[in-house]
Amino acid sequence: MTSSLLCDGCSGLVKDLFMWKDVDGTAKTVALRGYLRCRQQPYTEGKLKLYDHDTYSMDEKMSETVYPDKDGHFYIKGTGYEERLNPRLYIYHNCGSLSKWCYYKTYFAIPQSRLVHGEFVTTYFI
Repeated sequence: MTSSLLCDGCSGLVKDLFMWKDVDGTAKTVALRGYLRCRQQPYTEGKLKLYDHDTYSMDEKMSETVYPDKDGHFYIKGTGYEERLNPRLYIYHNCGSLSKWCYYKTYFAIPQSRLVHGEFVTTYFI
């Protein structure tokens, strides 16, 4: 699967997306690999986080904060323990901002169709 991530002057690409669910149904994990670009250049100033979005309660953090490398590439992985996981990738960036202190928050919902049952990922979506 190839998805373009566009955000106010900032664009990137999530290349590989996969999720798996433990056989006993207690954990679901999502991992994404891709890169960020701002104005056609690798973007290294962004922060990426995974959250499980909940409509009626606070979103639950699924991963630690990840930063792109010098070429804008990133890998992020997170785990949630709810019956129905609604993962979102949040990107905090100041691409297109007039101030380096002003960050935008852009999120992308990760579809349920990306769930893979089992402990190990055998299929990547490119």
